[in-house]
Amino acid sequence: MDHYDSQHVSGEVTFKVAATDFTGISELTFFLDGQQFEVADLKNPSFTFDSSQYSDGAYVITVEASDALNNKATFTQQLNFVNNDTAWTPIIVTTL
Repeated sequence: MDHYDSQHVSGEVTFKVAATDFTGISELTFFLDGQQFEVADLKNPSFTFDSSQYSDGAYVITVEASDALNNKATFTQQLNFVNNDTAWTPIIVTTL
């Protein structure tokens, strides 16, 4: 999967996946915070979603690859959705 780990993203985000197995990959499934989001077309293993449809904050994207023998492997990355301009406002901390 393209490297986005712990990065801030906004708007449309596209994930491209490369998975290989000697028996062949039978399915690639994408999850957002543990909920199945999409099953990829194996001819074009990617998916795009609009992060602005979600609240700002940390999310976990997981891709699960299944091979022809139904063995599974997963890859997980954390992303921070930042679609609200106030999320970029500096915070000032003072002590007296």
